[in-house]
Amino acid sequence: MARPIEWMGNGRPLPADQYPATSPFGHSNDDFEALDDPTLVPGLHNLPVLSSPPSYSTLDAAPQYRPAIPSGPIRPAFPLTRGYQIRHALSSPGLSIYAANTKMSICYIGRYSAIDTPDLIFFTGHDSKGEVLGQAKIFAAGAPKNLQICVGENPSGWRDVNCVVEGKVFHTESWHFSAKHNATHLARSLCWKPTHDAHLGSGRFRSKDYKLVDAQDDSVIAVWIDSSSTYDGSVGDLEWKVDGASEESVLESLIVLMAIRERTRRRARQVGRAVVNGAHQFPGRRI
Repeated sequence: MARPIEWMGNGRPLPADQYPATSPFGHSNDDFEALDDPTLVPGLHNLPVLSSPPSYSTLDAAPQYRPAIPSGPIRPAFPLTRGYQIRHALSSPGLSIYAANTKMSICYIGRYSAIDTPDLIFFTGHDSKGEVLGQAKIFAAGAPKNLQICVGENPSGWRDVNCVVEGKVFHTESWHFSAKHNATHLARSLCWKPTHDAHLGSGRFRSKDYKLVDAQDDSVIAVWIDSSSTYDGSVGDLEWKVDGASEESVLESLIVLMAIRERTRRRARQVGRAVVNGAHQFPGRRI
């Protein structure tokens, strides 16, 4: 077997007759031969073959195509609880949703950036191999639509989420949609809007916290407290403030909230790239 290439200070490889007996990394020639001959290392030939190299992308690979179901399918159940915790998934680029009371993973959120694929897909379980709970589409700035959500995989079940911008100097975005509150109430208008209310667990200088309110009387239904800046894998906590909410309304509200966050995250990355590109064009500018 050929020895590993050793390099001289000028960047050229050493002549063949000047290879050291041991590489600068402390490996002898026998160690390199063992990598080529699995029989020299017990158990090496029994290791499973890697299906794909590791990925450090913040987006999931596009899921395999599945034909759309023409009629409304039976959506998988979504566990109801007063609190949910969202964390970065351990082995995937997406997010995992945990029930706050049991600390059990109940849902996986895949994030995608591919043609003919929703930007967010909610799956049962801990990865993208589960059944589809819901989906979300994020439209580019300037498009006639802002967001769309769909519960399950019904191709005719997409509904718009409208963004309303308030304020003349400091703009505040609120996100309006309709959801079925519970089994006995008809659909009602709901709205996710930023909050700084200390009574809800937020604060004056927190910009990523939201509250879900009834658009009719502005009563608080749920609160999202963001914790993505803690760098411990946590993204945030969602606490439901009312009783009797239907499974559909909880799931729809969660889909809208995650779509808002994903839209904000992608916009921030675009702005960051634009700043870096501008600095490259004007080398004297500091970032």
